[in-house]
Amino acid sequence: MDPSDILYQNICLSMESEQEYFFSIFPLNFKQFSSPPNEQINYLVICQNIQNISKGTTGLCCWQASFALADFLFLSFSTNLLPYLSNAKYILELGAGCGLVGILLAKQFYLNKNKEIKLILSDSDNFVLELLNKNIKLNFGNIEDNLIIESKYLDWTNFIPNDLPPADVIVASDIIYDPELFSPLINLLKCLLSNNQSFFNSPIAIIACTIRNPETLNLFLELIASKGIKIIQSWELRGEYLNELFPSKQKEELIPKLNSFFNLKDFSKTNFEPLFSPNLPLNYGYSLTNNLEKIVIFEFCLK
Repeated sequence: MDPSDILYQNICLSMESEQEYFFSIFPLNFKQFSSPPNEQINYLVICQNIQNISKGTTGLCCWQASFALADFLFLSFSTNLLPYLSNAKYILELGAGCGLVGILLAKQFYLNKNKEIKLILSDSDNFVLELLNKNIKLNFGNIEDNLIIESKYLDWTNFIPNDLPPADVIVASDIIYDPELFSPLINLLKCLLSNNQSFFNSPIAIIACTIRNPETLNLFLELIASKGIKIIQSWELRGEYLNELFPSKQKEELIPKLNSFFNLKDFSKTNFEPLFSPNLPLNYGYSLTNNLEKIVIFEFCLK
């Protein structure tokens, strides 16, 4: 094993702690619906790791761009910013991680009573998929009818094009950071965007990216253009932009209410502490007040 890989593993192991996970709670602002059919839909609860890197992966926590993309997609339903989104039959998320974006979309489609939509949340790490499945159960455990969301193992570096799920819309966040993964990622995107089983004439990819290194992003954009994929449009975001999606409420008022309808029986045999345990950190909402990194959301399709 390369010395750098050994060092990386040791760093990851040293970052592990007895109390690895916490829950983030987001009361959702579904203004367009007066009486949701199931109160559980009104809240998004995401379990994630306290470390940015854990068990050799970055997918066990929510990254900044995932919150931005969740907010952006949520608002697109009421503003008609992406008119095609509500008409999609299949939506595929790449690098889904904890599932924030996909689970939020599933809740939105559930409230729209769209029973024909299918959301597939994909990742290639077994630890991530385990946590992703737990978060799906956590948010939809009391909803047995017409569940429209599922997880799937998908390795960008080793996939069979004919086995890829059909996708009208592909969504992803914070996946543009490692140049070594650009080639397989772009090949995967081209296969998905070329899918003739799509309900749309041309599938569309929506990718949110935190700009940490402009040169890295420029390299990705050059490579993706060389493969016949073009940018339809893009949006730049900076600072706080989540007030619409995650309205402010009193945490103390929510905890008893949330405990009353989130079914945690499926979690009793895991290493997770009970939800809202005094020993388990609880984040309420998400704030970018002190983080002014620029985020760009790109809309891609084939040329």
